[in-house]
Amino acid sequence: MDRDSLKNELQITLQSKLPELRNELGLSQEAFAELIGKSRQAVSLFERGELNITWETCLGIIAVAINRDSGVLMKLYGEDFRNKFQIVLKK
Repeated sequence: MDRDSLKNELQITLQSKLPELRNELGLSQEAFAELIGKSRQAVSLFERGELNITWETCLGIIAVAINRDSGVLMKLYGEDFRNKFQIVLKK
C-alpha cells in the first residue's frame, strides 16, 4: 500500500470514532475544536461524517490525543492504527 493510501485509511479510521475519542478525552466539541484549530461546527460535521478530515487535521487530532492521554488512541483504534501511522511517518 502506498503512502497516500495509508494516510487516507488513517484519516477514515480516525474519523470513524471521533466522537468517542473526543469523549474519552473529556472535551466538548468547542474545546476540542479550539485545540485542533477548527470551529465547533467543523468538529460537528467531522463527527457526523459530513466533512472529511484532512491529513493536517488528522495530525492535529493525534497530537491532541497523545498530549492529553497517550493511551487513548490504542484503546480506541488499536495496534494496527499505530503501526500504519508509524509507517506513514517513516516514509
